[in-house]
Amino acid sequence: MANFPNGFTDTVIAMQDSNAHNLFEAGNSYKIAGQNQYLMLVEAIGSDGRRYFRSWTSSSINGTFRPLAASESNPFAQAGNVTFSGGQWTKDVSHGERLPALAARSPHPDEFHLLNGSRR
Repeated sequence: MANFPNGFTDTVIAMQDSNAHNLFEAGNSYKIAGQNQYLMLVEAIGSDGRRYFRSWTSSSINGTFRPLAASESNPFAQAGNVTFSGGQWTKDVSHGERLPALAARSPHPDEFHLLNGSRR
């Protein structure tokens, strides 16, 4: 860990925090279609042990990311601000992937263009 990310070429650490729960896993960055704007989502673990997503925006992928909904009290996605079809079945929002609501029906399915991570 002391040498991470040694061995990668032209690495950039976009964000870091001394509390590992604040930037836990599942970091994904997207270009917002039609705008010079990028969205970064990172999973966090809240004070109650539940998982949620934080978010930041930037005008360039290698620029400074500014908080959008980036705290436990103002999350991007958390059990308290998402809906569940058929009723809430979990209190964790984890390993999510932002997909356009009309992806299957829209002539422009890539509302967000994936830059990092995987799409299902």
